[in-house]
Amino acid sequence: FGELSDLRVGKKGCVLVIDRYGEVISPIDDNITNRHINIDMFPGENGVKEITINKERYRIEYDTVNEVGFKIISMIPEKELLSQLITYRNNLIYTIIIGITAIFLITYLTTSFLFARLKVLIKMMKRVQSGEFDVRMDDSKKDEVGELAFSFNQMAEKLEETLLNLIGQETAHRDAEIRALQSQINPHFLFNTLEGLRMECEIREEYDLANVLTSLGRLFRYNIKWINGLVPFRQEIDHINNYITIMRVRFRDKFNLRIDIPEELLDCLVIKMMMQPLVENSFYHAFKNKEGTWEIKIKGSIQGDDLVIEIKDNGLGIDNERLDKINRGLSIGNSSEIDKKTEGFIGLWNVDTRIKMQFGEEYGIKLKSEKDIGTTVLITLPVNHKRVLSDKED
Repeated sequence: FGELSDLRVGKKGCVLVIDRYGEVISPIDDNITNRHINIDMFPGENGVKEITINKERYRIEYDTVNEVGFKIISMIPEKELLSQLITYRNNLIYTIIIGITAIFLITYLTTSFLFARLKVLIKMMKRVQSGEFDVRMDDSKKDEVGELAFSFNQMAEKLEETLLNLIGQETAHRDAEIRALQSQINPHFLFNTLEGLRMECEIREEYDLANVLTSLGRLFRYNIKWINGLVPFRQEIDHINNYITIMRVRFRDKFNLRIDIPEELLDCLVIKMMMQPLVENSFYHAFKNKEGTWEIKIKGSIQGDDLVIEIKDNGLGIDNERLDKINRGLSIGNSSEIDKKTEGFIGLWNVDTRIKMQFGEEYGIKLKSEKDIGTTVLITLPVNHKRVLSDKED
């Protein structure tokens, strides 16, 4: 057992061998253990126990060599075991602290970066709130803040577009009001003058001219007396008939007008003065330099919940490129998209804008045309039978 004499467990621990009589036979010079170790302390073949030697606690593990009845005992001070556990514990604590610190730093840097971009987004929102709708934020990064920036940019674009539309509509509305006010300047002088001319024509038995003056007076009264923007459909038809009476003086029997409006549609409410500019376009643009008989047909029908009015002529038609420009300008509600020299567009745009302002963007005007065949103007309105104060009921 000489080699066991030099074997140490830890710094102060050692390995002992006890014979079957309880004598320590290795190491034989260890008097301390000899005085405190005896065979009775180790019952059974193996086990674990704790003992105190000179006020110091030891942890002992033992086993038996059955062939000779010797017990091999390993003993180590409890302090050494605990010191290793403390070391392991401290190392674990240090590792946890370092890990938490690293996580905190990474989280801090990440959130600082995100919050910096969020602060920019908040700043942009405040600018939009103050009325700057043209601000945009970089949305190139494909993360959560990038998605917020993309949504913000879309919102800002929509607000800017809506604001421009509102400004355009308000401008058109004010222009219409100004024109209406201007048209009301001293109207009685004009009416009295026309009435005097009409009576003079009747005295001279020029009844055709008297009828024209009567229709002209009615046209002026219809245009000037503008209580509200909606009138029964029948009033628009009466207005067109008065206009046609006047146009027959110039063009005689060169044209035919057919009106196909079911009786039940005549009480539907429509935009005032929406048809005369469109019929006028036929005379001054569609029939320009056209030979043969001119035909204008006005038709009304119900399609679903909509009132659809067709004004169709057999005029010169419109080429595809110009037709696309006109329809595109009407669909986006912006006359600036079309060349101001585009014949007849301003009247179309004015009527279309008033329809959209009254009923919504889904309603308005659309053109269909074939070159040298003719043009059809489609007016779409909601079916509305609600009674309003007529311009004749003042």
